[in-house]
Amino acid sequence: MRGFIRRWWRWIVIIVYATVVITTMIFHEPWFDEAQSWLIARDASYHDILFVRPHYEGHPPLWWLLLSVPAKLGVPYEIGLKSVQFLCAMLMISLLVFRCPLPAPIVALLPFTYFLCYQYGVISRPYALMVAAMFLSAIAWKDRNDHPVRLVLPLALLCLTSSFGIALSCGIAISWIAITIRAEGFGRTLLGNRPRILALTVLLLLGIVVTIGVRPLSDTYATTVAAYGNRSFLMRIAIVLFVLPSESVLTSFLGDFSIYLNRILWNEFAICAFISTVM
Repeated sequence: MRGFIRRWWRWIVIIVYATVVITTMIFHEPWFDEAQSWLIARDASYHDILFVRPHYEGHPPLWWLLLSVPAKLGVPYEIGLKSVQFLCAMLMISLLVFRCPLPAPIVALLPFTYFLCYQYGVISRPYALMVAAMFLSAIAWKDRNDHPVRLVLPLALLCLTSSFGIALSCGIAISWIAITIRAEGFGRTLLGNRPRILALTVLLLLGIVVTIGVRPLSDTYATTVAAYGNRSFLMRIAIVLFVLPSESVLTSFLGDFSIYLNRILWNEFAICAFISTVM
């Protein structure tokens, strides 16, 4: 029995994970944002999915494109929505279970943690695909300079999954460039590996295009005074960096309302900044 488990433990984890996710999906009633994505995929034209809705939803259209296959074919709502999510979740967990270099007990337990099992496994959002892209990036990281395309492809997928993915992909690419400059020098980094430069250039262009594609239009809530009050852009950045972390964990100066609309005193800001910096 021990020999059987030792040989097949990865598949056992996959089967148990799939069973838990499917069972939970049966009882999970989709949230409004899950339904929103399905309605966009079902009712919007592909032109609107690609060029209009991203400006109002704030995310790239890949998730809606995936959902549009069952949605436009007439598959029932929850079956179609949860089927796409299940496939993405299984891709994510398969990459973790079969390619993660951590000790076997840790790899066997990680799929059943809260985020990987429920938030990214059961709830139908593009985060499972985003995490899968991160896993693929980690797999390709070691050979990034010899095979740059193998890393740029999952980084491109990361850009397409979510607006958060754009920032993550940008951060990984910047780290790659910084490490390369330190190891090879600035000149060789720019001129010594043409496939790498070409791959990074394509990734940069994709990131710019996707960022422009999700930029809020002038008639969206995100661009109105109602969303941010009269606070300047720099002040909003300061609130995100120095107030939001503290408010999410320890303090409650702003309450549950928009952090941009509620007034915060300077002494409250100082307390939040201190706690956020320590965190």
